[in-house]
Amino acid sequence: MFRNAHPKVPLKNRTVIITDDGIATGATFQAAMWAVRQECPIRLIAAIPVGPEDSLCKVAEDADELLCARVPDFFYALSQFYAQFDQIEDKQVLEILTRN
Repeated sequence: MFRNAHPKVPLKNRTVIITDDGIATGATFQAAMWAVRQECPIRLIAAIPVGPEDSLCKVAEDADELLCARVPDFFYALSQFYAQFDQIEDKQVLEILTRN
């Protein structure tokens, strides 16, 4: 559905930065990194604003570089680090992706 908004960009021999609003377990973030790694980027950077140390360590194993702004001592949920953490609908994502 989202691929209809923009065609896929080849990642081979490129520097790729993967980001998210943060990670909890890091499982979906790692899956994204594994998918990108199969396309042979020259460098894979994980840029994460916040996450627990153990999850960040797992992600770091699959990245060429890990950037993280905050590694809190106590991590309960991503929402604890945002003043507003509303979920958005697919329709809203498509509207953002198709803006000129």
